[in-house]
Amino acid sequence: MAIAEPAINRFWKKVKISNENECWPWLGRLDNCRYGILDIDGKGIKAHRFSYIVHYGNVPINPPDLCVCHSCDNPSCVNPKHLWIGTRTDNMQDKMKKGRGNHLRGINASKVILNENQVIEIKEKLKLDMKISELSKIYGVSRIAIWHIKKGHNWKHIDGKNNKECEEINWVGEPGAASSGKVDELTPNHP
Repeated sequence: MAIAEPAINRFWKKVKISNENECWPWLGRLDNCRYGILDIDGKGIKAHRFSYIVHYGNVPINPPDLCVCHSCDNPSCVNPKHLWIGTRTDNMQDKMKKGRGNHLRGINASKVILNENQVIEIKEKLKLDMKISELSKIYGVSRIAIWHIKKGHNWKHIDGKNNKECEEINWVGEPGAASSGKVDELTPNHP
């Protein structure tokens, strides 16, 4: 990946550099898992991956499941000294070894509004083509919360879906659909 100088300059404007051994937090846009996102040519790239490429060159394509991992466990960190290449399995083993693998889900998650029975009801009603906006009003949650249930992003353990966690979602649809509240008309476009 040849990186143009303007992209590198934009990258550095969004990095808070402290000493060389500390985390360098990304100050720009973050995804829902707090990983930095840098927009290049209309596509989002993880900021820590961009940092790795700038400092060490391209990430090898073989094996195909290589990730840029953090030794510091700070998803917004872009310090190249904290980044290493590993497979998804390496990354998951590192996560478990450091005690970060026991994520709470469902009713044990913080800020939960729904319970598992309500989620089952919502999924059943969605199968009957009940509108997201109606379900949102009935259950007292946002339309986007219902949409995430419908797509299996949240509460996936209820029906066994195993979607990738923390994917960046770029919304496409009617111009202004997100701000107009027309969530039913939006679809995700994953990069």
